[in-house]
Amino acid sequence: MENKRRCLAFLCVLVILIYPCLCEAACENTNPPTLNDISHRGWDDRSEYWSGGDGLILSDRDIDQGWYSAVFNGRQYLMTDSRTTPDPTGCNSLYSVYLKEKHPSLDELSEDPVTMTACGLDFTLACDLQYNVMIRKCGKEVQYYLKPTAEYSAYCFDPGDIIYDLDVPAPDDVHLGKVQAKPELRFKRSTQTIRNKHVTQYEPYIQFSCSFSNSTNYFYTVQWKVNDKTVITLGPSQNMDDLSLHENMFKDVTFDFKVQCSVAVSSVKHGQQTQPVYGEYYLAGVKIYNSTVYLRKGRSVEIAMSSTLPIGCKYNDLTGGFTSKFCKDELRIYTAEPQQCLQETVNNIVKNDFSKCAEFIPTLPVGEKWDPQKQFFFKIVTSDMDYEDNNVFNLKLKFSEGMKHSFWRNKALQDVRVIVTDTKEYKEKICYSHVDPHMRTADGYYYEQHQEGRFVLYYNKEYRIEIQERTMKCNNNRATCTSGISIRAGKDVFIADRCGKTNYIGFSQCDNGGILQVVRVDSYKYTVFTPIGTKITITLHRSSMYAKFMNIDIVMAPKDKNNVQGLCGNFDGDMTNDLVHSNGTISELKNIGGGSHHEDFANSWRVPDERTPNSQKKRNLESWANLNGMYCVCEEGKSGRATAEAFCSSTQYLDCTMKNSITKSKCHILNTRKRRSPGSHAKEMERLFTLMEPVKSHHVRKRQTNEDQITSAEASDICSQRINGSLAFTSYSHVTGSENPSAVIGQCMFDVKNSTRCMSLTPRAKT
Repeated sequence: MENKRRCLAFLCVLVILIYPCLCEAACENTNPPTLNDISHRGWDDRSEYWSGGDGLILSDRDIDQGWYSAVFNGRQYLMTDSRTTPDPTGCNSLYSVYLKEKHPSLDELSEDPVTMTACGLDFTLACDLQYNVMIRKCGKEVQYYLKPTAEYSAYCFDPGDIIYDLDVPAPDDVHLGKVQAKPELRFKRSTQTIRNKHVTQYEPYIQFSCSFSNSTNYFYTVQWKVNDKTVITLGPSQNMDDLSLHENMFKDVTFDFKVQCSVAVSSVKHGQQTQPVYGEYYLAGVKIYNSTVYLRKGRSVEIAMSSTLPIGCKYNDLTGGFTSKFCKDELRIYTAEPQQCLQETVNNIVKNDFSKCAEFIPTLPVGEKWDPQKQFFFKIVTSDMDYEDNNVFNLKLKFSEGMKHSFWRNKALQDVRVIVTDTKEYKEKICYSHVDPHMRTADGYYYEQHQEGRFVLYYNKEYRIEIQERTMKCNNNRATCTSGISIRAGKDVFIADRCGKTNYIGFSQCDNGGILQVVRVDSYKYTVFTPIGTKITITLHRSSMYAKFMNIDIVMAPKDKNNVQGLCGNFDGDMTNDLVHSNGTISELKNIGGGSHHEDFANSWRVPDERTPNSQKKRNLESWANLNGMYCVCEEGKSGRATAEAFCSSTQYLDCTMKNSITKSKCHILNTRKRRSPGSHAKEMERLFTLMEPVKSHHVRKRQTNEDQITSAEASDICSQRINGSLAFTSYSHVTGSENPSAVIGQCMFDVKNSTRCMSLTPRAKT
């Protein structure tokens, strides 16, 4: 007897090597599930599907590895063996699976399992696929230990003897109440050794329970359907956990899917059952509240969603008090087309982890309650390239392959349709500061600004992009001209300065790596693109009299609308409120056609010393990503799996290099990091800032004779002919930024009357 026990123990060890946990040979406390559709697995059961019908097709690819009951309605079903080898399409499958040898007789079976080989039959090879099957007898029942098969193959079973008395009638006083499928989050616990410590690992899984009013007096059989297809029948049992649907039975189903359970009741385990009572369908997946969103160009919108299934967190005890930080995963956003440089698209805005394509979604550890009503959001914006951008996009949402809860890996959601609405109110809206300087707000108000110093020309309140202009006396002290400009986005500052002993064009700071795209058009013209698409053109004057000065033109972007302040005005479509001071007060407009001075308004936007580009406080800037987030996209790989790394950029141009861009060559800190420390660059900039300071000089204005002076009427004639007859106004008025010819003529008259070189404009007749 002792030798027999040793032998059995040895055999059990051998079995463990093949089947984990198979030493549960004894039948006590086991109530295995019944293999689904057991009565439709006969060797001669052939699906009508193969003859063009809608018949049942069985596949055991997704069954759980484990023990199964083969009893249905009191009848024992036995696995088909080689004595009745089925056809390849028998057993309502494409590839039948049967025992290679003769099935053991009931007298030969006991609680100790025996191992047999099952063959997968296809059209060419009789036993090309093989599976190890365990068979045991528990009481009257024969049970089978099965594992998943190849796709479209299924185990074959033929009806045997009636082993249970079905004469016990079904109960007639059953009150189940509301039958309902309910998802639950469970955790499988296991112990691992990590760093010489025993650590508990928590692995989440979803199961559905069939909720109803139950009694300990009855046995219950629950049938589960997924998308109207029966996946498994569980019971009869009095233990509700025996009747739950594990996630392995629906792990490969695409979202959204329907889950339904039905309940039948018997007075004894294998007695007659009541008619099944079906519950309502439960729609499982992720609910998107706005699957079609209307996004105003230049604005942002949030996509709201909630999960109708719990998302668990896989973790271990080593996370300690950091479980909440560790338990998070991401849902990635893809566009239907591959990303291309300088092409409009829709991007997700990310503010936390820029290696991802989306905001993190919190997942649930043990003990944390799941709230199916809790929403999470994605913020999306448009990339605005030109006035004719596309206006309809489809965004694809997919959980990543790295999800800690394995059920959710690569699960794709419903597409989100984004319709971009565009009023084009921003179209051809230009703010400028031209030599003298003649000013125009983005909403079209013209005025003069003859204060010296440094002023906020443009500031975007939402994205915190700032443009400062620097002015100094020009034209022999007759006027004030723009001599310098600084453009800041995040921690990048680009300067064009001609005020002092040195002319400087380049970055004074480039800690964001060059998110301002600087394009050299020619030696006298540069165009700067901000991360949101605002376009700044800097035109350096060539004439000796204005050699230190420049014109600045700012073409507004959609994201500037209602966000601008400074000398450029409000850009809200209403010029009457353009003269808003930095403290919020408003100056009244004087002359819509131009020529008016607004010293109080201009002085309110004077830049204090601590905010100039050469101040220490100014250099301690905050990163663009921390302020505004990043534009992020994902590109789906050919495999269709969400494995692509996120591509995130501070700019809507997605780090694309524009033609003739000098950003990389001018971004000193980025390019000289290995050769020169940031400290040495700071010292060099201190030296250059000193040289950029204006040199005080004395201008002697030459007295003009009465004969040299030009009257207002003459100046008006000269400017009217020059401007109204220009090619820009006659042939290209649609691209001149909606200029007001009268205001431009007024600016020209001021220049002509005050210029010492006005005589060169047109010869005067002598009498």
